[in-house]
Amino acid sequence: MLSMAAVRNAAKAFVGRPAGTNLLEGIDLPNSFKGKAVLDSDEYSKMDKKNDKVFYKRPRLESHMSPESLQAITKYYETALKGGEGVKHLEMCASAYSYFPKGYNVGCHGLGLNGEELNANKALTDGYTVQNLNKVPVLDFADDAFTVCTHVASIEYLTDPVAHCKELRRVLCPSAPLHVIFTNRAFWTKSTKVWAGASHEERIFLAALYLSYAGFTDVKAFNLPQADTEPVAVVTGSA
Repeated sequence: MLSMAAVRNAAKAFVGRPAGTNLLEGIDLPNSFKGKAVLDSDEYSKMDKKNDKVFYKRPRLESHMSPESLQAITKYYETALKGGEGVKHLEMCASAYSYFPKGYNVGCHGLGLNGEELNANKALTDGYTVQNLNKVPVLDFADDAFTVCTHVASIEYLTDPVAHCKELRRVLCPSAPLHVIFTNRAFWTKSTKVWAGASHEERIFLAALYLSYAGFTDVKAFNLPQADTEPVAVVTGSA
């Protein structure tokens, strides 16, 4: 099990590196198929300990990121997401919008906490599932059910992110990509303690560790180029 001091030390190498650069180049990520946690379980506690379902009961039909950040994500999707017949997309922790580029017409299933938000999302062409992952972590999908997964502004709320990523790896086809995307915004009372107390660079390293510990390979991490001061990070891996 790593210490937060080790995470901070490793993340120092990311500071000041240009957008689009693979921040993990030359770094050997620790990998453990047996351990469930990157850090001590206390690091994944929350300020607001009430059931997440209570917090998300009211639908939020607006975006929580800047317009520039959303544009950067859509632009990233233009090259990262491959459409075509046979694509089965899982939008994890989905909300009312998915920000896919025009022309990306694939079968997409969403999983989130608020049914009204999910019902409003026109990109979820293959329906949706309402599920509280911190209470019910097992995904009700068959092995190898999806060919791609996007996970936007949500990894910070999961209290067992490694176990969750293992589940994603199970339901993704072999070598299928997972795209974890986040900014420096969050509902801080609902994010985990470690995420709230970390710098942007430390969060990138944490997300990379989650994927690596869950068995994802070819893990890469980079910031998206954009004009806004809100950084947008992407961490990817292959199932």
